[in-house]
Amino acid sequence: MKLSVIGASYVGLTAAACLAQIGHEVLCSESDAEKLANLRDGRIPLAEPYLSRVVDSTRKAGSSTYEASRGAEAILIVT
Repeated sequence: MKLSVIGASYVGLTAAACLAQIGHEVLCSESDAEKLANLRDGRIPLAEPYLSRVVDSTRKAGSSTYEASRGAEAILIVT
């Protein structure tokens, strides 16, 4: 299923990583430029065991909110 997660907060990033890990096509967007830069550099700002491993195994280039939501079968908006 093609899913979009808007917001890479504690809940959004964790949900996106786990959904991608189980086989969904997930695009995640984040409006905070500093948080996005850290994520792109592989720095996970959360103290969640194993999350960095899951994110690393499923991460690809980032996308804009428009690109992330276009064509999605479901959109999760997380603040």
